[in-house]
Amino acid sequence: MFCGVGLDFVGLVTVLVTVHLTSSQFSCRNRDGVSVDWFVGYKLPNSGKFPTEYPGATFLYADEASENWGNPENLNSSQSAIAATLSQYYKRRGDKVCYFSKFIPSS
Repeated sequence: MFCGVGLDFVGLVTVLVTVHLTSSQFSCRNRDGVSVDWFVGYKLPNSGKFPTEYPGATFLYADEASENWGNPENLNSSQSAIAATLSQYYKRRGDKVCYFSKFIPSS
């Protein structure tokens, strides 16, 4: 399952948490496609304050093995941890999937 938590702070923070299912198992994946318990992708704002190589699509990555944020990455890259994680869902589009969030949306 994919659980995202977004914060509009200085960008978007997405925390991905691994949840195990009995019939099929999806998990967070790092850049190499290896299963990790969690990772954080921090999207940098598209503003003059933070000049970036990928305007509007730059994010920083950290996972359970990280001591610091990694180098800026392209959010649209098929080689990112986000792409590796989401590819599990896109490869199995025909399967019935339940998405869950414990957070109640605010109006």
